[in-house]
Amino acid sequence: MSEENTLIITGNGADLYSELDTNFSDYINPKRLKILQTFETYRKFRDLIQTYLEKYNIRFSDDIKGKIVNYPLMVMINGDSHTESFYNSLEKEIQSIKLNYNDATKIATEIKSNLDSLNEELLSSFKYDDFNFWETLAVITDKSKGSWYDIENLIKDFILCGYPSGDYQTSIFKHMKDFMDELNNDNYLMANNYSSPYTRKLKSYSYFCFVVCILIYKNKDAIDNFQSYYLLNELYELENNFADYITKNMQTHENYEANIELLMNTLMKISKNTSFNLFTFNYTRPQLSSCNIKKSKNIHGNINNSSQRNHSPVIIGIDSKIDEKYRSNEEDYQNIFSFTKTKRILSLVDENIDVLDPNIDEIIFFGHSLGESDYSYFQSIFDYYDIYNSYLKIKFVFSPRYSKDDDENDKLLKDMSKLESQSVKVSKLINEYGSTFDNTNHGNNLLHKLLTQGRLQIINIEDFLN
Repeated sequence: MSEENTLIITGNGADLYSELDTNFSDYINPKRLKILQTFETYRKFRDLIQTYLEKYNIRFSDDIKGKIVNYPLMVMINGDSHTESFYNSLEKEIQSIKLNYNDATKIATEIKSNLDSLNEELLSSFKYDDFNFWETLAVITDKSKGSWYDIENLIKDFILCGYPSGDYQTSIFKHMKDFMDELNNDNYLMANNYSSPYTRKLKSYSYFCFVVCILIYKNKDAIDNFQSYYLLNELYELENNFADYITKNMQTHENYEANIELLMNTLMKISKNTSFNLFTFNYTRPQLSSCNIKKSKNIHGNINNSSQRNHSPVIIGIDSKIDEKYRSNEEDYQNIFSFTKTKRILSLVDENIDVLDPNIDEIIFFGHSLGESDYSYFQSIFDYYDIYNSYLKIKFVFSPRYSKDDDENDKLLKDMSKLESQSVKVSKLINEYGSTFDNTNHGNNLLHKLLTQGRLQIINIEDFLN
């Protein structure tokens, strides 16, 4: 009879527990202030409209409004010759408000000077700072303080147009192409939801024009023939940036490998078995010499994967569970699918290791957010082991992350809070998996069955550290 093994599944929380700085906020914080400062520069173009309304009671036409607000786009796309035509139109419009000729010329010159000054400031930031589309979007939509799960959700919502309009009927790629067509046709009013020029919407949607401005600055060809790969290339860039960040972070945290090895040995104390397979969502690949690991797999790649055939060594993506409504347009569906983790794994040049051995009779989770973007993986694992009909045990281990100043009462409160939040996530995961059953009765009582049979536990790692 073969020896029973444990499957340990780890997420970013394992690296954080081992004292690596791998939160998204750790990664993005050095860039955050510069991105926000540059975004505020971009928003000043919009503010000019209100400034001249208050200063001279000038109510610009919609066409002039659109060109003021999106002045950087207009300059990048059409160059100086087009801006001269814009200035002539601007001066004529001011004259029509019945100001005398000299005043109109003075005001038009003043606006021109302000626009050129702001534009020079903006483009200087683009030139000397490495702006990434997805990093910028995360910062200016205030998603940069969340976890990697939140960033993957941001990518999904943006691609599926849940952000900001809530219109889930078509993907972002059609909107982006329409947007570029409008720009090519010298229309800066942007009638679609993402870029209305009207004051009540400018504040809400100005971020869209800003990230498009970054994209066009980096890829001038996108204006004439926008394709999904422009956004995909920005995702590759983000992944490479983060892989470099982790590598440097490991170099400054010399105790990381010792810490992660201690963690794995602690998880083995929780296990009833003496050997395990490791299935990790992390990008690190530490040497775990004292741990009895039979097989190990980094499902989303790792920083040591140096194959030149990969766009990047690691994967950040969305869940492959795409609403059926997007399948009505095959091109649109394939564009969306190219951002899924499933598609990216298919293209990843990495070792082909199967950690789902038949002799696994226990699964231990640690440090994973249990976010929806990874549900497909968990469902396939649960399917493989037929958890409804088997006797496989599932243990969700958490760390309350005490600080050095916590007294016993503080620790107790953290224990209770973390246990509660982990219970909610576990219940949601198991119930979501149960909803995939053909037998709805089995699906509805899966969680109850696992608890009744003592096959599901939520465990505080602190109880095994002494």
